[in-house]
Amino acid sequence: MPRACYATEAQIPKHLRSEYEKRGDKFILKIEGDHPSFVPRGMVDDLTRKLEAVKDIDPEEYQWLKKERLESSASLSKRIKTLQADLDRAAVRERFYHLGVKCGVNPAALEDFAERGANRFRVEKGELVAYDKNGKRIYGKTGHGLSPEEFAEQSKETASHLFENGNEAVTTVDQPKSNGASHVGPNPFAKESRNLYQQSLLVKHHPDQARQLAIEAGVKPTW
Repeated sequence: MPRACYATEAQIPKHLRSEYEKRGDKFILKIEGDHPSFVPRGMVDDLTRKLEAVKDIDPEEYQWLKKERLESSASLSKRIKTLQADLDRAAVRERFYHLGVKCGVNPAALEDFAERGANRFRVEKGELVAYDKNGKRIYGKTGHGLSPEEFAEQSKETASHLFENGNEAVTTVDQPKSNGASHVGPNPFAKESRNLYQQSLLVKHHPDQARQLAIEAGVKPTW
C-alpha cells in the first residue's frame, strides 16, 4: 500500500514516483488541499490498546454508573453533614448540662435547660455561637457574642421555673459528700458507666477528684 511519505525516492514504487514531490529531505504524496498529519506508529498502538480496554463498555451503562456514583457521593456527603450536626448538638447539650449544675438548675430540669442551650447555640470553629430563631447572631452585654454563662443568667429571668429549688436540689443522696469523702461507685467518666449528672456534681463540688477520675477513664479534663 502506498505511503504518504518516503525518506528516499528509491523507496517509492517506480510507477508512483510521479505522484510524489520532494519537500525538504522527504518525498511527500501530491494531494489537493492540506496534507494529512503524520501519526506515529507508537501513538496508534497506544490508542488501539485503550480502545480495546473499553470495547465491552456500554455507553448507556457507563452514563448510568456515573450518575449513580454522583448521587451516592452526594448522599454520603449529606449523611456526613447530618452526623456532624448531631455530634455538635450533643456536645452543646453536654456543655449546658454541666453548666446547669453549676448555675443551680433543678436536677429534674437539666435536660430541659440543656435542650434550650442546644436550640440557641451552634458549634463554629470549636466555639459556641448563639443565634436567635431567625438565624441572626445574638450579642451579649459586652458587645461580643452571647456566652453560655450569659445565657444561663438570662434564663434565670426568662425561665425561672428551671431554677426553682435548685440550690436545695443538689443536696441529694446522689451528690458527692461535701466533707471530701471519695466517690463511691462506678467511674461516671468511664465509657461503660458514663453519667453526666454525676460528672457535673463532681466537677462542681470535687473538681480535683473529678479530674482524677476523668484521667483514669481516658478523658481530658477541661476544668
